[in-house]
Amino acid sequence: MPTTISGTTITTTAITGSSINLTGGTQGFITPTSGSAPYYGARAFVNFNGTGTVAIRSAGNVSSITDLGTGIYLVNFTTAMPDTNYTLLGTSEHDAGTSVDFLVIDGDVTVSSPSASSVRINIITFQGSARDSRFCNVAIFR
Repeated sequence: MPTTISGTTITTTAITGSSINLTGGTQGFITPTSGSAPYYGARAFVNFNGTGTVAIRSAGNVSSITDLGTGIYLVNFTTAMPDTNYTLLGTSEHDAGTSVDFLVIDGDVTVSSPSASSVRINIITFQGSARDSRFCNVAIFR
């Protein structure tokens, strides 16, 4: 039988079972699995349309996307990272039916230094040219 706990603080020394589901707060939680490796949740993520007028579909800790030109975007964080030593992961896909469907997201540190408040990304085809993308996905881990 589920247990209901109300209030703002829960203190425990051990939690057992296959999952924990906490609701009503602002923080997300990871469902436990087997193994001893630690969990590291994403500090920020965004799924956006990078063609025409840039539009965010879904995001966490991303306030906006700035379109800096063909295939160049600035992902602006709602809450800054603790420093610039974060990891950027991303994928993108262009319109079906073109010669290049899958593109590479490149965190471009040659143009601008990493920032705790934003990160610049470039969408580059396998042939090396910049291109806007319908489906851009970025995750930041730190």
